[in-house]
Amino acid sequence: MKYKVLKPVTYKGKVVNEGIIELDKNEVRDTLVKRGVLEEIKKNENSDENKLTVEQLEENTVPELKEIAEKKKVELKAKDTKEEIIKKISEVI
Repeated sequence: MKYKVLKPVTYKGKVVNEGIIELDKNEVRDTLVKRGVLEEIKKNENSDENKLTVEQLEENTVPELKEIAEKKKVELKAKDTKEEIIKKISEVI
Protein backbone atom coordinates (compact mmCIF):
# COMPACT_ATOMS: atom_id res chain seq x y z
CA MET A 1 0.00 0.00 0.00
CA LYS A 2 1.14 3.57 -0.64
CA TYR A 3 1.55 6.14 2.11
CA LYS A 4 2.18 9.88 2.11
CA VAL A 5 5.00 10.95 4.42
CA LEU A 6 3.78 13.67 6.81
CA LYS A 7 6.80 13.80 9.15
CA PRO A 8 10.41 12.61 8.67
CA VAL A 9 10.72 8.82 8.75
CA THR A 10 13.52 6.32 8.11
CA TYR A 11 12.72 4.22 5.04
CA LYS A 12 15.12 1.60 3.68
CA GLY A 13 17.98 3.12 5.67
CA LYS A 14 17.39 6.70 4.50
CA VAL A 15 15.50 9.58 6.08
CA VAL A 16 12.47 10.59 4.02
CA ASN A 17 11.05 14.04 4.79
CA GLU A 18 8.25 14.10 2.23
CA GLY A 19 6.83 12.15 -0.69
CA ILE A 20 5.19 8.77 -1.12
CA ILE A 21 6.49 5.41 0.03
CA GLU A 22 5.11 1.92 -0.44
CA LEU A 23 4.92 -0.45 2.53
CA ASP A 24 3.56 -3.92 3.16
CA LYS A 25 1.14 -4.49 6.02
CA ASN A 26 2.86 -4.68 9.40
CA GLU A 27 2.61 -3.39 12.96
CA VAL A 28 5.31 -0.72 12.53
CA ARG A 29 3.42 0.85 9.65
CA ASP A 30 0.19 0.84 11.65
CA THR A 31 1.99 2.59 14.52
CA LEU A 32 3.39 5.25 12.16
CA VAL A 33 -0.11 5.90 10.79
CA LYS A 34 -1.53 6.23 14.33
CA ARG A 35 1.26 8.68 15.29
CA GLY A 36 0.53 10.86 12.25
CA VAL A 37 3.84 10.15 10.51
CA LEU A 38 2.24 8.40 7.52
CA GLU A 39 -1.14 8.79 5.83
CA GLU A 40 -2.62 6.00 3.71
CA ILE A 41 -3.32 6.98 0.12
CA LYS A 42 -6.66 5.46 -0.80
CA LYS A 43 -7.36 4.55 -4.39
CA ASN A 44 -10.33 6.31 -5.88
CA GLU A 45 -12.04 3.93 -8.27
CA ASN A 46 -13.61 6.85 -10.14
CA SER A 47 -10.43 8.87 -10.59
CA ASP A 48 -9.34 9.86 -14.09
CA GLU A 49 -6.20 7.72 -13.91
CA ASN A 50 -8.33 4.60 -13.45
CA LYS A 51 -10.59 5.38 -16.42
CA LEU A 52 -9.53 3.99 -19.78
CA THR A 53 -11.05 4.68 -23.16
CA VAL A 54 -11.12 2.26 -26.06
CA GLU A 55 -8.72 4.57 -27.93
CA GLN A 56 -6.22 4.33 -25.05
CA LEU A 57 -6.59 0.55 -24.97
CA GLU A 58 -5.88 0.28 -28.70
CA GLU A 59 -2.51 1.97 -28.18
CA ASN A 60 -1.36 -0.89 -25.91
CA THR A 61 0.34 -4.10 -26.97
CA VAL A 62 -1.29 -7.47 -26.33
CA PRO A 63 0.89 -8.23 -23.26
CA GLU A 64 -0.01 -4.80 -21.81
CA LEU A 65 -3.69 -5.44 -22.49
CA LYS A 66 -3.46 -8.81 -20.75
CA GLU A 67 -1.95 -7.07 -17.72
CA ILE A 68 -4.76 -4.50 -17.68
CA ALA A 69 -7.32 -7.28 -18.02
CA GLU A 70 -5.75 -9.09 -15.08
CA LYS A 71 -5.97 -5.93 -12.93
CA LYS A 72 -9.61 -5.45 -13.94
CA LYS A 73 -10.28 -9.15 -13.23
CA VAL A 74 -11.33 -9.92 -16.80
CA GLU A 75 -11.09 -13.56 -17.82
CA LEU A 76 -9.26 -14.11 -21.08
CA LYS A 77 -8.65 -17.13 -23.25
CA ALA A 78 -5.16 -17.87 -24.56
CA LYS A 79 -6.26 -17.40 -28.15
CA ASP A 80 -8.08 -14.06 -27.67
CA THR A 81 -7.08 -11.46 -30.25
CA LYS A 82 -6.23 -7.86 -29.43
CA GLU A 83 -9.72 -6.74 -30.51
CA GLU A 84 -11.41 -9.38 -28.35
CA ILE A 85 -9.31 -8.39 -25.33
CA ILE A 86 -10.17 -4.70 -25.82
CA LYS A 87 -13.87 -5.56 -26.12
CA LYS A 88 -13.82 -7.58 -22.88
CA ILE A 89 -11.97 -4.85 -20.97
CA SER A 90 -14.26 -2.11 -22.30
CA GLU A 91 -17.30 -4.05 -21.06
CA VAL A 92 -15.90 -3.88 -17.52
CA ILE A 93 -14.93 -0.19 -17.51
